[in-house]
Amino acid sequence: MGGTRAHQRRVDGQLPRRAHGHDQSRRHRRSGSSAVETTVETFGRLDAVFNNAGISGAVAPVHELPVEDWDTIIRINLRGMFLVLQASLRVMIQAGNGGSIVNIGSSMAGWDVLASGAGYVASKHGVVGLTRVAAIDAAPYGIRVNAICPGVIETTLGVPAAGGGDFESGVQHFADRIPLRRIGQPDDVAAFLASDEARHVTGADWLIDGGQTLQSWANAPAGSAFPKLR
Repeated sequence: MGGTRAHQRRVDGQLPRRAHGHDQSRRHRRSGSSAVETTVETFGRLDAVFNNAGISGAVAPVHELPVEDWDTIIRINLRGMFLVLQASLRVMIQAGNGGSIVNIGSSMAGWDVLASGAGYVASKHGVVGLTRVAAIDAAPYGIRVNAICPGVIETTLGVPAAGGGDFESGVQHFADRIPLRRIGQPDDVAAFLASDEARHVTGADWLIDGGQTLQSWANAPAGSAFPKLR
């Protein structure tokens, strides 16, 4: 559930026949429950949920970020995630058949530091915390809750035009900075955690970033790559 309409169409073409992508604005409480209700009405049950909500939002230092922009990011990225998670758990618990929920986190925002990204980073840290709490709450019902934390993925959100260039140059710009020298594809964000093959995995936040967050002080770029203090 979630994502842009274009991405939804792409995902719908790859999913098994008894799966459905549902696009939601996530602005209202009803939005989360209606997505779940539509799925149950269509298929008669709910076995797995890919809970995908995310906007980068305003980019500004903490001391300059308008509170209205902060509220927008948290409402979509964290509150929206919670609403779908809550509605899904209620349906799965009532059905008594177990299930799996996979929330969308972030490699860069969750495991790295994004300057001027306070709202986005806080929301994605919140997703990981929410995932862990939900995992322990849902475990007695045989329901698993995990998060995936992808790095740069080849989407318009993951690869904004770098330095004013086009999308292709943006892809190469990011690929050159990743140890595996490639950026992720939507297909790399696998359905493994939602499958029975991951039946003993819950409460995990799984990195999918080509080694992006392995880089540290010991192998950081030269100092000339960073701007001087203002």
